Amino acid sequence: MSPLDACSPIANGLERAKKDAFRDSFKGFKPPSFATLAQERQHRKERLAAGFRIFAEFGFSEGVAGHITARDPELIDHFWVNPLGVHFSRIKVSDLLLVNAKGETVIGDRPTDIEAATAAGLPGFLFAGGDLDAFIVDVMTQTKAR
Repeated sequence: MSPLDACSPIANGLERAKKDAFRDSFKGFKPPSFATLAQERQHRKERLAAGFRIFAEFGFSEGVAGHITARDPELIDHFWVNPLGVHFSRIKVSDLLLVNAKGETVIGDRPTDIEAATAAGLPGFLFAGGDLDAFIVDVMTQTKAR
């Protein structure tokens, strides 16, 4: 048995040190604050569009399936989402659509995969409400059989 076995005091101390270092890296971190809801909305939409491009860079997109949503800061039962059929690598802030708790598009005139999911009764978890300001990801990717 190795002296660094998971049950040993040394291994436990190393794990605790890693956790402490991780926690400490967030000390002093504060989310941005905004003077207006419009500024906060723009900030979230910019981060959302960037998130799509990051997902595309790592291959987590098929272009027509999946979405990343961001809750609107003012209309807390509404989410910003990508249009259906636009590859994640090409999504811009101006492409984003606002959908309500029923999955209906409120701002924008393009379809979303939320509409199809709503028809199937799936997206209730997206609109459960609460105090969580979140980005929610639902991405379908193809994988190769090994």
